[in-house]
Amino acid sequence: MSTRIDARALTSQGVDVDEMIRHYVWTNEYIYSRWVPDPEGQIISVVDLSGLSIGGMSTLSLEFVSKALTLIGAHYPARAQAILIVNAPIFFSYIWNLVKGAADEYTSKSLKVYSRDESFAALCEYIEPAQIPVEYGGTLKYGASRGMNEERKHERQHSVRWTSPFEKEMEAHANRIIESTKCGIMGSNDDEKKIERRSVAGGT
Repeated sequence: MSTRIDARALTSQGVDVDEMIRHYVWTNEYIYSRWVPDPEGQIISVVDLSGLSIGGMSTLSLEFVSKALTLIGAHYPARAQAILIVNAPIFFSYIWNLVKGAADEYTSKSLKVYSRDESFAALCEYIEPAQIPVEYGGTLKYGASRGMNEERKHERQHSVRWTSPFEKEMEAHANRIIESTKCGIMGSNDDEKKIERRSVAGGT
């Protein structure tokens, strides 16, 4: 999970916090149903804060985090083996103090925060270096996606966020759903352009 999402740009295109939460639910449901179907199964979540800045924070961002933490405690109790917050800036402790009340006790204990210098060693406690992407200090590389924008190819060519087989599979699944319901959700070219603008604001 990355913080390189422009919440202000999304809201300017009509995406409110509740819609962001619905997307978060969709992603979680896909992960648990497709990759961790065992109801007792757990996952390790990695939240990358390298794109976070004080200027980029907003009340909308804090509202989203607060609602997401409440959601995790209510609907996914004990499903996280660990929530690793990596590349955390110095000021993150202040932000966490504002939203931590929304987290249940289990989630609070599962959540661990690491600075940029601490992140790789922390990841190695839970993940083999061969399974850690190169962008986080490991040795796992992914090839560039077919049709990737050349201007951003260097940035994304080994990124787990853009080119891992799991991300590609989830994207293909989402595209199938969009295509199958296209008549219902995309009634004009203007609607298509709006969805494209939302995608850019979301960092894709």
